[in-house]
Amino acid sequence: MQKLYIKIAIAIWGVMILSALVAIAVLRFGPGLLPEAAMRPSGPVATLAGIIEAGSGETEGQGEAAFIEWLRVNPLISRYLNLKVARSGGEVIFESTAGGADNATPVTSRMPAITITRAEGDYEVSFVPVFSDRFGPATPVQRSLARAAFQPQLLWILLLTAIPLSLGLSVLIARYLVSPLRSFERAGAKLAGGDLRVRVAPELGNRGDEIAAFASNFDHMAGKIEGLVEAHQRLLRDVSHELRTPLSRVLAAASLARKAAGNVATEEFDRIEREVDLLNGMIRRLLTYAQLESGEARLCKEEVRLDQLLADVVERSRIEPAAEERRISQHIDVPCIVTGDPQLLTSCIENVLRNALHHTPKARPVEIRLRRKDESCALTIRDHGPGVGESELEHLFKPFYQTDVARAPQFGGYGIGLAIVHKAVAMHEGSIAVENATGGGLRVTIVLPLRV
Repeated sequence: MQKLYIKIAIAIWGVMILSALVAIAVLRFGPGLLPEAAMRPSGPVATLAGIIEAGSGETEGQGEAAFIEWLRVNPLISRYLNLKVARSGGEVIFESTAGGADNATPVTSRMPAITITRAEGDYEVSFVPVFSDRFGPATPVQRSLARAAFQPQLLWILLLTAIPLSLGLSVLIARYLVSPLRSFERAGAKLAGGDLRVRVAPELGNRGDEIAAFASNFDHMAGKIEGLVEAHQRLLRDVSHELRTPLSRVLAAASLARKAAGNVATEEFDRIEREVDLLNGMIRRLLTYAQLESGEARLCKEEVRLDQLLADVVERSRIEPAAEERRISQHIDVPCIVTGDPQLLTSCIENVLRNALHHTPKARPVEIRLRRKDESCALTIRDHGPGVGESELEHLFKPFYQTDVARAPQFGGYGIGLAIVHKAVAMHEGSIAVENATGGGLRVTIVLPLRV
């Protein structure tokens, strides 16, 4: 990842260099930016002022010359300070340069100054800390650092300038690196949710690095998946359409053969018709699923009394063979009105109820409950069958998936019913969940938003 590596390295290096330049600028030109009142002695400056005042006290009564001589020979002053002493009238009587002329730093009135009161009068002493020749000739940067060490105000300016600047630049760099990852996160979530048209590269722009290459590969992968899914859906539709015609011909031929044969082979003809009906039912479900999956299905939305629709489905289901010797227990709290397609909702409930009737042992009830829950209604259908393995629950809504129990000959089915229910409920902006009930059996819960 050479390009991205170089970008990160240059960005970090740039922040460090810029912060250093700001620090140098503050230390070099900071004193000229501070008001004179802010340059009062403090911290180490106050300590140096105390040393000078101590020297004044030692030479008190010995005259002005003794005080000046003490300043001249003091090792701290001669090595580390540029010093200027002036009488109260402004007349300069003494100046010294630490370490020679190479370290000369102008001692201006804006630098720390103290007033010394002696018997001879008042003296104003100004000084600038610098590097001495003991460490070699001082550079402007070294003199600036020395000055800052004795002027805490400059350090505060440096902190208040360099820290926000480096923080701001770091945030910009982090955003530049993280924002494409967030784009991938959003695109991945949409892809997992079924939006196969999502793409990342157009959102990233012309980066020209490894992340851009990754985005291109991601889009290529999404395009391949979209093509495969569309081909799968098209195959389902085409095969289903093509199968319906020969099956209709088989059914018609069986009817003609039954008439020609009279009472001969009646059971065989009945079996042929049953098998053809089963195939037609499977094809209808395949077509329905293909339409829902591709988005071609259009909902005929209207107000639906879900409690009445449920009652109609239950009444019709009582005549099915699977309902023999099985009870259906209903608990409807209040009427529920939703907005949706009555035919599709009927198909959903029939699919779930038919599965429950198939898997519930004789003389055991299938429990149905409809209740309101906040701004939605929840329909729960529970059977008393063997249930489903916990590892299989998450796969029940996949097309053509069947559990070991569902594959048993007495149950039949093709693994497409719950996939249709899942798609149809999602189109109604609802949700469906399945879980193993306490005490055995499977509980399916469909939640639909109430009419607004």
